[in-house]
Amino acid sequence: MTEAVHLVPILQDNYVFVAVSRDGRAVVVDPGEAREVRDFLRERDLILDAVLITHHHGDHVGGVAELLATTNPLAKVFVPRRDRGRWDFTTDFVDEGDLVETAGFSFRVMALPGHTLDHVAYHEESRGWLFSGDVLFGLGCGRLFEGTPAMMHQSLRRLTALPDATRVFCAHEYTETNLRFLRSLDETRDLSELEQDVRGKRRQGQPTVPLSLEREKRWNPFLGATNIAEFTTLRERRNHF
Repeated sequence: MTEAVHLVPILQDNYVFVAVSRDGRAVVVDPGEAREVRDFLRERDLILDAVLITHHHGDHVGGVAELLATTNPLAKVFVPRRDRGRWDFTTDFVDEGDLVETAGFSFRVMALPGHTLDHVAYHEESRGWLFSGDVLFGLGCGRLFEGTPAMMHQSLRRLTALPDATRVFCAHEYTETNLRFLRSLDETRDLSELEQDVRGKRRQGQPTVPLSLEREKRWNPFLGATNIAEFTTLRERRNHF
């Protein structure tokens, strides 16, 4: 079996990610619904080894209990420590710097508040995978539901320190909308290559995820914000776009 990360579309524009090991074990990230993920695992005869949760929003956790019940009730579920006491299922709590080792993978936990206070990302350093939840999107970033602009700005600055070759598995297909927002910031900027790639993929029904962190560093205006005031202005403009 080939080691890979698979995208399972759910809801309107969410992705659940399934990291598959060579021996047929699976790590599922942010299962907002169970049925599609359960069917994916069964069709490929995969064993659910663990579930990784980036934050507590329903479109990321809504399917956890059912997925466990219908696949492997003994699979471990890793959730941000700040959210202890929130869950109806058994959990393992994680925080900044923790290492989650499961199915032959090693995920380093990054605490990245802003979208929510509890938000974490999971970085598989040796493979160059980052499961960013709702912190970073294609050409965008998450809304501030609980955190402050300073928190989100700092979280994004941390991501710019990761290697350019990192592939970012963000949980929503927002790239095309964010591309239109990027265009609105500067009508004269040459975005033709970017527009051709993003719109071409979407016309063919292909995802824009995973993202190239190198390209995000180049084009994403939120990663490029040099201070909190600049980030705040951008985020407010995007909220009303």
